[in-house]
Amino acid sequence: MKAEEEGQHQVAQDTETVTKVKNVTENVTENLPEGASVFLMNYSNIKRVTAAKIMVAIVSNGTITIPKLAEISEASERTVKRYLKEFQDGNILKREGSDTSGRWILS
Repeated sequence: MKAEEEGQHQVAQDTETVTKVKNVTENVTENLPEGASVFLMNYSNIKRVTAAKIMVAIVSNGTITIPKLAEISEASERTVKRYLKEFQDGNILKREGSDTSGRWILS
């Protein structure tokens, strides 16, 4: 009986997590360019939240650094770089200027 209760508790937690992810994603995408919002739908729920955090940070500060993006998104710098590459490959992000003094532009 105890295992069954634990299983039900886990299902309830998973359902709550999915609901929170959907709410966060919906609220965040309101502030993004349309192309970026559509691009987010390519990701699963959890990855969508990380991608959305990165996108929102870029929209609010185009000169943000990768270490700061990693901190905000609660992901590693390598993961942030992977997302940035995916955004660039999807033509929703471009880098203007140099690596040190340039800025990100999300479209």
